[in-house]
Amino acid sequence: MRTYINLNEGWEFTKPGDAPVTVDVPHTWNAVDGQDGGNDYWRGTCTYERTFEAPAFDPATQVVYLQFDGVNATADVELGGKAVCHHDGGYSTFRVNVTDEIVAGTNDLKVTVDNSKNDRVYPQKADFTFYGGIYRDV
Repeated sequence: MRTYINLNEGWEFTKPGDAPVTVDVPHTWNAVDGQDGGNDYWRGTCTYERTFEAPAFDPATQVVYLQFDGVNATADVELGGKAVCHHDGGYSTFRVNVTDEIVAGTNDLKVTVDNSKNDRVYPQKADFTFYGGIYRDV
């Protein structure tokens, strides 16, 4: 039997130079400047952090995944202070097996998101807004 836990609520979002704020995802830091008609929206690296409670499970018979339905454009995921995933590509779902890292009880999750220009993530130009953030469900 599968169990799903939605992690959309209660993220601490930090943008360089700003105080942390609590947000729910889907979220983008370009909600305003990405829609103002110019090509001057902010691109860089921000972090999303939250804690969550995981139920007890049997790692011998069960597998635990974190799934991100959309993070633009690159993501580095840490669970319990340990790097568990790097993902390039803002338009694809990605999933990471965290069976060995997750604990029953309280877990700390951190996602570092970067929408800076880079040559590994397409599209590179044309009529796209390269907004940054966790813009779909977790």
